[in-house]
Amino acid sequence: IEELNLSRNDFGQNGAKLLGSAIADNMNIQRLNMAWNHFRCAGAVSICKGLQRNFTLVSVNLAWNGFGYEGAVALKDLLLRNNTIEEIDVSHNRINWQGALIIAGGIKKNCTLQVLKVRS
Repeated sequence: IEELNLSRNDFGQNGAKLLGSAIADNMNIQRLNMAWNHFRCAGAVSICKGLQRNFTLVSVNLAWNGFGYEGAVALKDLLLRNNTIEEIDVSHNRINWQGALIIAGGIKKNCTLQVLKVRS
């Protein structure tokens, strides 16, 4: 499997913890859609930690998951550590201007990201 759509499953924070581990271990999937799963802040951290250790994904959709500020910090850490993801969608995740500034710190050091969607 190279593309996986897990959107709209309402996994929540607990599901995000399990998914984060699975993402870190999977080295086949290249495109992953996890939009609309209600991960919230703690779940966003789990997902981003898993993505940090995955080096096959090139496109990830995490829109509509309620990341907030904590998720923005986790996304920055992801951008600092992952050098394969080319496209990330984190639209509609309650990321305010402070979170956007935090994410910018990750973008500044990332050489592979080509598309970052952050609509509100």
